[in-house]
Amino acid sequence: MISKTNLNKEVDKIFLAFSKLKLWIELLPRDTWNKNLRTMLPSFAWQELREDTLVLAKGRCSICKQKSNTLDAHEVWGINDLNNTQGLLNIIAVCKDCHNVIHFGHTVATSANSRCEEIKNHFTNVNKCSEKIFDAHLYYTMALWEDRNNYKWKIDWGKYTELVNNYKETGESNNA
Repeated sequence: MISKTNLNKEVDKIFLAFSKLKLWIELLPRDTWNKNLRTMLPSFAWQELREDTLVLAKGRCSICKQKSNTLDAHEVWGINDLNNTQGLLNIIAVCKDCHNVIHFGHTVATSANSRCEEIKNHFTNVNKCSEKIFDAHLYYTMALWEDRNNYKWKIDWGKYTELVNNYKETGESNNA
């Protein structure tokens, strides 16, 4: 049996490892699913933002730095658990593998089980960490996600607020 002191040391090591991660799993609250710039803006406006993001990346994933001809534009969200707000921080270019890790829940739900091993391998390679760290990160992220789903969330569009509001007022969003 592991002693409480040794357990605390293990937990400390794991959280220190979390702080060094370049790539992580993001499980956004269910309440905010499909509330993103791609759905809130007309297609042409989202495509313009997407293209600007990809041009800035110069063909490299913002996370793993691999060259890729098929980068995705990924919205980076910050979560404020104190006031239940999900805030849009940035849009970055990511490769398909990094995007699949970030959207682990969606990736696993919509693909074969073999994807789990690919995701785990990409996560551990990019972060230069063990499977134990991946498993702990996944467990922690899932527990946090379950808790966050108990609340109603607000969206803060950050520097994109005016853009979103302009299209909401005109009814020109992809949701309209």
